Amino acid sequence: MKKNYASQSRPSLDTPDPVLEIVRAWAEPAVNVRSNASGEAFSLLVARSVWDQGSVAQQMLQRYYDPLAEVFIDTMMRALPNCDRVTIVWGYEYAIGALLMHLADQRVERLSAGQATSGDPTRLNDLVSFIASGFRALAKSASERDPEPDTDRAS
Repeated sequence: MKKNYASQSRPSLDTPDPVLEIVRAWAEPAVNVRSNASGEAFSLLVARSVWDQGSVAQQMLQRYYDPLAEVFIDTMMRALPNCDRVTIVWGYEYAIGALLMHLADQRVERLSAGQATSGDPTRLNDLVSFIASGFRALAKSASERDPEPDTDRAS
């Protein structure tokens, strides 16, 4: 039986920066899981599954992660009413890329000559700010492209 995450409570948009809070609520658990040894292995497995285009990995993502993605997208659409669903979906894809690189890519260690560590939980605020800024930029571009919000944004 498929669990309906969309019917569960959603983050309040009644904050000074709802976009930032939505991104934080989404990214922080993943960063926290990655911050210990067993979580590191799990995070790397999930990252590899996202990058794997095989049918088994895609079925796992569809079953376990797409419901969360749908809640994130729907909530972000409420926070950014001038953005259409496709724009928010692309923003989600860009955000996944940033999150997965933060969690799983060790290139940052080479490029920083050992000054940075892959998955560093102390960089959470930077990651959240970076992703939230991306969503705000998409919203700005969307409003410049189409100054009238799309009234029919149903999924």
